[in-house]
Amino acid sequence: MAHSLESKYGQKLFKKLHPLFDVVLSVLIIFIIIGLFISIGYEVYHMYDSFYHSQIDQSIHKGLFIFILVEMYQVLAFYLRDKEIKVSVIISIALVSVIRELIFEMSEIQWEKGLIYIGILTVLGTLYFFDRRTNEKKNGYISI
Repeated sequence: MAHSLESKYGQKLFKKLHPLFDVVLSVLIIFIIIGLFISIGYEVYHMYDSFYHSQIDQSIHKGLFIFILVEMYQVLAFYLRDKEIKVSVIISIALVSVIRELIFEMSEIQWEKGLIYIGILTVLGTLYFFDRRTNEKKNGYISI
């Protein structure tokens, strides 16, 4: 009897507080998006600056980082609009991040760290593959 009362009051409390939590989460995401815009502007400036000084590797490094930031913006904006996150976009961001680190640290990587990168890429690639296969059968979204 006591358990059902706690559950009943917990559900009522959740129904009352859920809109408040939704507003707080939306405000936090908006601040994160503003921070992403500032970071993207900063990185674009430094990318063109390093390109101007003929540091092509730094320009490519910054360009890939800008790509990751733009993808993160898209995920957050999509969440604000639909309250859903597409799994394949998250996995592709992780793949690009790992590949970016692997490309620019290739000469300094010991074999143990290389095996870790191979393992991470294998897991992320497998997840991406299976997400794409199941995406054909259903919508492919996680509702939060």
